[in-house]
Amino acid sequence: MRKILLFYVVVIALVSAAQNPGVRPFDDEAIRDMLEGFAVMEDDNEDDPRQKGSLTVADYYRIMEEWCEESGGDKRRILDIAKEEIDRCAAYVKSTGQTPIANNAVRLLDLVAHSGDRFLLPFLEEKSLDPETYRLIRSAAAEVYVNIADVEESAEFMRKLYRDPSVQGSGRYFLNKKFLGRVGAEEKTLTPETKKSIAAFLLGIVQNVENSGEANDADRFLLDRIPEYANSRQRATLCRFANTGNAWVTNTYNPIKAHFDAIPPKQRIDLRKRFPDLPPLPGDAPARSPVKVAIAVVAGIVALAVCAVAAWLAVRRRRVRETPR
Repeated sequence: MRKILLFYVVVIALVSAAQNPGVRPFDDEAIRDMLEGFAVMEDDNEDDPRQKGSLTVADYYRIMEEWCEESGGDKRRILDIAKEEIDRCAAYVKSTGQTPIANNAVRLLDLVAHSGDRFLLPFLEEKSLDPETYRLIRSAAAEVYVNIADVEESAEFMRKLYRDPSVQGSGRYFLNKKFLGRVGAEEKTLTPETKKSIAAFLLGIVQNVENSGEANDADRFLLDRIPEYANSRQRATLCRFANTGNAWVTNTYNPIKAHFDAIPPKQRIDLRKRFPDLPPLPGDAPARSPVKVAIAVVAGIVALAVCAVAAWLAVRRRRVRETPR
C-alpha cells in the first residue's frame, strides 16, 4: 500500500511543480509536507504482486533530493527537517505516553538512512543513547547509525550501547546481527588493531550478556576467526545457558557444556594473555586496586615492625628480671 501511495503523492507533487513552477517551490513547507505524508503511509507488502516494480523508500528519497537540487536548494535541508519531525514525534511520545506515533519517526529514520550522509551520525547517536527516547525510535536510530558509519565507528558505538543498561531486548539482538554482518563483509579491509578490538568486544559479550541469542552470534563469529577460542575459559562461560531454556537453547548450549566437561579447567586457554583488556572471568578473585595493594603492604610492614619491637621489649624485660642485683 505504501508504494502505491508513494507513487501517487510523488507524481501529483512533480506534475504540480512542473505546471506551476512559481507557485510551489521546494521550500521547507514542501519538504515538511512530503515527509509528513511519507510518515503516515502504511507499511509495504512485499508479497503483493501488484506492488512489484513500484517506488521504493530509496526511490522516494532520491526524488526528494532531485527536486531539491533542481530548485536550487540544499538537499541537507531535507535531513534537517526530518530531524525536527523525528524529535517532534519522540517528544510527543514522551509527554503523552501514546506510542503509535513512534512509527512515524521510525519511517522517517528509514527514509533518511538512504541519504548515507554522515551529517546524521551525531543526531543518530544522541537518539540511540537517550534513555528518555522511546525504545522503538532508539532501535531504529541505532540501526541507521550502523548503516551509515564505518566499521570502526560502529564498533565504538556498539560498545557504548552495551555499557548502557537501558539498551536491552530484541532491538539490540538484531542490531548486533547487522553489525556482525558489516564486519564480515568488510573484514579484509580492517586493520589488525581494529580486528583485535572487535574480537575483545565480542568476547565481552560471550562472557557477560544475558541474551543467549546475542551470545550465540558472538560465539560463532569468534569460532571462525580465533582457533584457540574453542577451548578457552572465556567460551566456557557459555555453559551458564545449558539446561536453562527452550529446545533451541538446549541444543545450542548443552553440547558446549559437554565439550568443556571433558576439558579439565587447568587445560582451558585464558585469552587474557592475548586480549589483556578483557573483563574478569566469573569466579576470579576480586581485582585489587594498586592503592589498596600499597596500603596493604604498608600495613603489613607496620604490623611486622610492631611485632618486632614488642618481641625486643619482651626479651629486654626478661633479661632485666634475670640480672642479679
